[in-house]
Formats: sequence, structure tokens, C-alpha cells
Amino acid sequence: MGLLGTLLNLGKAKMGEAEEKIEDNNRIAFAKQDITKAEEDLRNARVGLAQTKAAMIGLQRKINAKKEEVADRTDKAKKLKAAGQEALAKQQWVIRSEVNKELTILESSYAQYETIYQKQESNVKTLTENLSN
Repeated sequence: MGLLGTLLNLGKAKMGEAEEKIEDNNRIAFAKQDITKAEEDLRNARVGLAQTKAAMIGLQRKINAKKEEVADRTDKAKKLKAAGQEALAKQQWVIRSEVNKELTILESSYAQYETIYQKQESNVKTLTENLSN
């Protein structure tokens, strides 16, 4: 029984080594999947960040245009009033008021985008740190 016992123990040891190797291979495969998923998440987060920034730039252009229009309407209204054309001046003030409302909405949207951008930026930073660890 000594030789048979030794062979049996040797067989069990080899089986144990094989099982450990399979487990190691599985851990490596899962780690690779985790890294691939993390890289994909980071790419998607960066795309979202870029899209948000592009939207903010577009909004900023619209805001600047509305600010210019408000200033122009104010200037026109003052000049018309000074020239004694009260009715036309009043029209300019009404238009200016509407443009100013649009400006307020755009600025509110921009503030919301800033909040979203900051959260996305933080997410990208976290994903980058997690991936480098």
C-alpha cells in the first residue's frame, strides 16, 4: 500500500496544481475583462466630456450674441428716445426685454452644463486613477 499511497498522493498533488493553474488562468482572464471594461468606460466618459464641452462652447456663443443684441437694443432705444421717437424706442425696449429673457434661459442652461461637465470631469479622473492602479 506504500507505493500505491505515494502514487495516489502524487496524483492528488498534480490535480491540485492543475486546479490552481486553472484558477490562476481564470483570475487572469477576469482581470483582463475588467481592464477592457474600464478602458471602454473611460473612453465613453471622455467622449461624453468632449460632447458636453462642445455644447457649452455653442451655448457661450449664443449667450455672447444675445448679450450683444441686448446692448444694441438698449443703445437704439436710448437714441430713439433722445430723438423724440417714443413709440419706436418703446418697441426696442420690448424686443430687448424678450431677448433678455432668452439670455437668462441660455445662461441657466449653461450653468447646468457646467455642473454636468464638472461631474463628468471628476468621473474621468476617477476612472483614469482606477485604471492606473
